[in-house]
Formats: sequence, C-alpha cells, structure tokens
Amino acid sequence: MTHDAVQIIARGPRKVAESAAEAIDAHLGLEAVTYSILEEDEDRDVWRIDAFPTEQAEADTLRQVLEDHGGLTVSTEVLADADWLAMALSGLPPSVPPRPHGPRRECRQRSDLKKNENVGKKLKTFA
Repeated sequence: MTHDAVQIIARGPRKVAESAAEAIDAHLGLEAVTYSILEEDEDRDVWRIDAFPTEQAEADTLRQVLEDHGGLTVSTEVLADADWLAMALSGLPPSVPPRPHGPRRECRQRSDLKKNENVGKKLKTFA
C-alpha cells in the first residue's frame, strides 16, 4: 500500500506549540520529519505547526505527539498529487542563457584553412 502525501496541521497557543515542536525534535522516530512553526494570528495568540511526514508510521507518531499536547487542534489534509516543482516554477519568467563573452568568431575563409592544414598531423621528433 502506498502512503498518500499528507500535511498535518496543529494550531494552539505559543507555549503549547513550542513545547510540541521541542517534543518533535526530541522524538527519535521523527528525526526526518519536515515541519515548521509560525505565528498565524498575533492578536489571538494562535501558532501553527505544519508537518509533512513521508511514511504512514511517521504520520501516526507525529499525530500522537501533537495530540499529547493539550491545547492543540490537530488536523490532517491529503495533499493533491501534483508536480509541485513545475507549479512553483510556472510563475517565473523563462531563463535565457547569457551570451558568451569575448569576440565573436567569424566564419573562416578558405585562406585561413590552408594556413592551418598541418595542424593535427603527427610531428616528427629527432633523437
């Protein structure tokens, strides 16, 4: 069975959210989990933890750690199956490589080719 990509979101007061973030950092089974903590609403003291587990076991453990901290509202959202890189780059202008620096090489004339016709031939060495 494949694991659907999910985002786990926990909201609550700053002290509770920071305590939960420290618990995520301290948990050995959650070493590789990517998460962020940020202030969502300054006036109401609402902080948010966004976590992105890569395996079902990680998701279950992460939900348990967050739910163990009273005062957090925990929800899980299934992420859409999308090419996130293409979506992120879609708003950027196309990349045009810079022109090489230095003088332009013009097409060689036949006379230039005659001067260089011995280039690449094996040279005789004298002992």
